[in-house]
Amino acid sequence: MSGLAQALPYISQAATLSIAAASVAFSRKSSREVQRREVSTKTWEKRTDTYTQILRELSDLDPTSLPTPEGFHERATAADVATEGVPLLPKDLDSDDWKDFRARVEAFSSEEVRYLFSLWLACLSGWTWLTMKCVIHFKSDRHKFELAKNELDASYESVYAARMELTEQIRAELNFGHRAVRKVTVASPEGFMGAVTEVEFQPGRQTDLRPISAARMVLLRANPGQAD
Repeated sequence: MSGLAQALPYISQAATLSIAAASVAFSRKSSREVQRREVSTKTWEKRTDTYTQILRELSDLDPTSLPTPEGFHERATAADVATEGVPLLPKDLDSDDWKDFRARVEAFSSEEVRYLFSLWLACLSGWTWLTMKCVIHFKSDRHKFELAKNELDASYESVYAARMELTEQIRAELNFGHRAVRKVTVASPEGFMGAVTEVEFQPGRQTDLRPISAARMVLLRANPGQAD
């Protein structure tokens, strides 16, 4: 008993140290968990803001709200047309603001949204190419104009299809749902530098989600000349 009595202070001290160490470890773990939650919350808020802006851009850059080829031709041949020409899109996609927005899409979007956003942009680029083609042939060659107009009509549908797929993907993710991108088939004519003129979504899952890079037409020059 005397040995146990002598050892009790040491046992008590060791127990106190163990409890203190456990408390410090728990506090550190709790602090890390709080930090992770804070980072996760901030990232989610930035993703939500980015997705909201994507939806806004889908509306602002809807080609059905822009002039027809005939309307663009009228603008380009007006007496007071600017010397630099007529912009095909209502926003400058080479501006610093747009580049910042694209960077946020790259940083905070899911792989699926990033791919569909690039597909929508590629379809919009295809629309600019075909609109330019229609305007060039509007007065010079009616047959070529009608052929280009038919291609342009299909382009409108492709932009819309890409927009709807992207919108559904964003809605699903904001509702914490899991959604796979449907299998995609695209047409990108030679010489259009990656621009997509036709897109079709089919049953199945799209496995290649690498972003699409496409060039677009920016300005319709004043008084467009004759077709080649």
